Amino acid sequence: MASESKIPKKTQSLIEKLRSTESKIVVQTIRLLEAEGDEHILRPLLDTYKANTVEATRNAVVEFFNKLSDSRAINEMIQMIREEENADVRKMLIASCWQNKLDFT
Repeated sequence: MASESKIPKKTQSLIEKLRSTESKIVVQTIRLLEAEGDEHILRPLLDTYKANTVEATRNAVVEFFNKLSDSRAINEMIQMIREEENADVRKMLIASCWQNKLDFT
């Protein structure tokens, strides 16, 4: 992840909310990130997906990745797909690449 100093304070606050134990708060935060997030939130979102078993939370993360439209996310997505520790979620990440509006060629 990018150094903490490069992440805007508002984004850092939203990333903290992703760690909530209440699914409703996490899903609401993901919705806020759709409008206010940047490429720095991709890894925390992936961590939220991997750490959660609540279907609503996991679905919100998948939906977020499926709606990506900012080209700054491309490199981060590719890097996350290549990382061995993400092998168990690679299928979801690749499927999101097909669904979103980014050009991964």
